Amino acid sequence: MNAKTIKIGFVGDLCLAMANTYPAEFLDQNLALCTKLNDGVDLSVANHEFCISTSQQSEENDMLLRPQYAAKIAETGFDVFCLANNHIGDFGSKTLLNTKNTLEGLGCMTVGVGENKEEATKPLYIEKNGFKISIINYCDATQYAAGKSKAGLAHLEKKLLLSKLAEAKQNSDISVVLIHSDLEFTNYPAPWRVALSREIAEQGADIIIHHHPHTLQGIEYHQGSLIAYSLGNFIFQVHGMEYMEEGEGFVEESLYLNVNVSQDEAGTVKISHDITPVIIQKNNITAIADPAREQNIREKMMKYSSSLDNGQ
Repeated sequence: MNAKTIKIGFVGDLCLAMANTYPAEFLDQNLALCTKLNDGVDLSVANHEFCISTSQQSEENDMLLRPQYAAKIAETGFDVFCLANNHIGDFGSKTLLNTKNTLEGLGCMTVGVGENKEEATKPLYIEKNGFKISIINYCDATQYAAGKSKAGLAHLEKKLLLSKLAEAKQNSDISVVLIHSDLEFTNYPAPWRVALSREIAEQGADIIIHHHPHTLQGIEYHQGSLIAYSLGNFIFQVHGMEYMEEGEGFVEESLYLNVNVSQDEAGTVKISHDITPVIIQKNNITAIADPAREQNIREKMMKYSSSLDNGQ
């Protein structure tokens, strides 16, 4: 067996909705940052926290992108978009499926939604740098759960998730699980989510990434697997949105997570990571944090991460 390596980039919530209400630089500069960061990895994954409208005349909504802007999404450089989140079904199943189909038509890969439960819950398989990679994406938003003959998202059901993970492990070298759940506006995950994540790691997932709290949370390793409990708002309208501005937990702080995976000649897999702190500025354009803010975010991440060792 030959030694091999791969770098996988992850971000939290990415929302390009309402681009038509912002100056051109909102899209241009945010897309340029995405491209710059994604150029440094072999595979990149984002939580797609918005819908793509089916009508150019759709009413304004902070979770809806008009279709004439959709082609710009490909310029982000993200390879995979996770669609199992609590906003993907806000405008009905037609828009949900339009979002999936539009992204795939642009050459992007999607995971987490489908025309029925079987399609929504199946793993996504990718071959890159000699690795076979599986990606699973689930969400606890019951109202948008896919059914036997109903379009929707992969609902977070532990037994089903572990079953799909076992299937994925048989067909891949690296297994990635992404979950969208838990409370918002806190820098600390609920105990149930920590316990679930560690069990998922024990069942063979190599990388476990969480979204939804809109804040940064800790990163830990459990039995060699990496668990990132929340990557925060990567691109999001946190300024000028009352709901976000009233939220606690430093909603303007986020990071780009670079996960390094290596496999030696004996087949042993090792995982490490590094982070690039970013800030959502007052104009809602995301930028790499200046040195002082970077240090502050790194110190906070150490605090959030060390808390995961506290049984209390």
